[in-house]
Amino acid sequence: MSPSKVSTIAWDSFHNTVDGQPRNSKSKHRGINPATGEELWEVPIGTQQDVDDAVKAAQKAFETWSETPLAKRKETLTKFRDHYMTFADELIDLMCQETGKPRQFAEFEVKGASMFFDHHLNLDIPEERNEDDEKVMLTRYTPLGVVGAICPWNFPIILSLGKVIPALLTGNTIIVKPSPYTPYTTLKIVELAQEILAPGILQAVGGDDKLGPMLTTHAGIAKISFTGSIATGKKVMAAAAGTLKRVTLELGGNDASIVLPDVDIKKIAPELVMGAFQNSGQVCVATKRIYIHEDIYEEMLKEMVAFTKTIKTGDPSSGSLLGPIQNKMQYEKVKTFFEDSKSHGYKFAVGEPEVGAGKGFFVQPTIIDNPPNDSRIIQEEPFGPIVPTQPWSDEEEVIKRANNTNAGLGACVWGKDIERAERIGKRLQAGSVFINSWEKPTPQAFFGGHKESGIGGEWGTEGLKSYCNAHVLHTYKSNATQSHPPKAGGESDNASPQAKSCTWMISVEPHKCHMPFIPQHNVEPVHYYASREGDEDAYRLHTHAIDCIIGTILIKEGAHGDAERVLQALEIDLRSGHATQSSGQALDGEDDRWIRNALQVLQTHKFTDKFDVGELMTFAKDYLCVITPLPEKRCLKLTSTSAKRLDGDGPARTAYPGLHDDHKEKSSKHHFWLTYPTQSPRIGDQESRIYGGLM
Repeated sequence: MSPSKVSTIAWDSFHNTVDGQPRNSKSKHRGINPATGEELWEVPIGTQQDVDDAVKAAQKAFETWSETPLAKRKETLTKFRDHYMTFADELIDLMCQETGKPRQFAEFEVKGASMFFDHHLNLDIPEERNEDDEKVMLTRYTPLGVVGAICPWNFPIILSLGKVIPALLTGNTIIVKPSPYTPYTTLKIVELAQEILAPGILQAVGGDDKLGPMLTTHAGIAKISFTGSIATGKKVMAAAAGTLKRVTLELGGNDASIVLPDVDIKKIAPELVMGAFQNSGQVCVATKRIYIHEDIYEEMLKEMVAFTKTIKTGDPSSGSLLGPIQNKMQYEKVKTFFEDSKSHGYKFAVGEPEVGAGKGFFVQPTIIDNPPNDSRIIQEEPFGPIVPTQPWSDEEEVIKRANNTNAGLGACVWGKDIERAERIGKRLQAGSVFINSWEKPTPQAFFGGHKESGIGGEWGTEGLKSYCNAHVLHTYKSNATQSHPPKAGGESDNASPQAKSCTWMISVEPHKCHMPFIPQHNVEPVHYYASREGDEDAYRLHTHAIDCIIGTILIKEGAHGDAERVLQALEIDLRSGHATQSSGQALDGEDDRWIRNALQVLQTHKFTDKFDVGELMTFAKDYLCVITPLPEKRCLKLTSTSAKRLDGDGPARTAYPGLHDDHKEKSSKHHFWLTYPTQSPRIGDQESRIYGGLM
């Protein structure tokens, strides 16, 4: 259970966190509220000693955290998520002050971070298995060690937790460096995490521009994940090269949106505007250039201008849609794009050439009408609320214009002709292309850039691998000398061979969310990622589980028999799909499907030793069952003798609560339990997992 909200945490004082303890410094600095220009609270500037101590603590914590079972790490991160959400209101208030965002968008970021938790808590670290006649190759993904996360100021929570969550899930420890412009929410989140996580697992060291190089050059840090500008990303990469660190660089973009002539103009115009001006244009993957087909250019531009004029810019409490530029440095940079456009005589379709002076770093959203291709507003990323539009007529030519940039982070194509839109989208040189939507990165999909927009990427299952080493086991079959598996922990020498076999086969890493696979057996169990379509898939999991048990008993107990003798003994004609018992009595067609499936597997092998068919089948029938939750989060018990379709009623349909550790002692010793994920599980629920183990 998450700790109570009654907490000793103060929301008006801030410190770094090293080895689970607050860490202050003689040197301090203050952030600025960009909506008012007022100074905020003091925060410490981290030192080399702080970094050294944090790395040492992270390395120590890694020894235990990396060996913690995945299921336990997920449980701990679930508690972290719940504790974080308990303080959502305080974090929203804090974010409004450090970023100036309108309250509804600060709330979206704070609460939206829960989606990153939820998605990753439903992922499993992938394993890849390849087999040929000679060997089995198993690729596992193991944690790197200590990760350094250098985070930006535009989305301080999403883009820090977007690194923290996958790093911790995969077994790494992590040191977070928040931006000196927005340190407050990140420092508090890490402080909150200390009530859940052991010391050294998650730490925060904030500081000035000297702190980043301390992390990127430190020999004890295995990976740097950086989000920021292209120029700074190049410096990070150069610094990390000295110790051959892994790096993930998510850098700037210059995204193009291509609008086809068949769009609904009134519907799409506001979407184009928001794609460019979301978060006041301070989004790496926001639209930076808009190419509109010449047939609809004037009408589309008119609608975009009309919508832009309705946008209110102001402080967080004013009900505004857009807030200020977050810091003075960026504010001054954005102003230079206005000055350049004015000096070259470009047409301001909406917005004023002069950025008004006053309290706060506010800039009104602005559209530049058809500047030349070599203009600065086309060639560079302003990272503010100013965007150019251009007409186009030739598809090949507009694709070349869209790709004519050193960046390649995102892009959009808009059109009713989906085939054409996708054809164009596939030719755009960008890591993420959105069809009929402005850029909306999601934790479900890998996010990375092409060209100078980055190296590697994060999020999605592929993103987990960026926090891992690939570790490949090559097992050669001809050199195997052990005919029996190792004894399970606590197993007595008096245990029967059958019990030894089943304990080994079913209990191998039960926290891993996949069916047990047998390297010596050519059974391909159905992985749960491929089994989300409904009850029929659950039934297939059931039959594959039996295949695994039968095949493994045969192989591991040395009770091998020729496949032909198996068929003869059971009098099964697989060609007709009909099975009979040795007495000649026909078995029920549904009931004997598991036998037929198993024997189809056995047919692919040429076993030479004898085995007791009756003993084998008795074991499989009497001791195997499957539990699978239905969409209404009930579980069904299916014995091998009554595994009918799952969509009806029957005596075998006994409801069980969601499977978790508390149920282990209540389970029959020899039962194999398997949970099947529903189509829309509540992420993190125990019943949403596939769990194999001898209970």
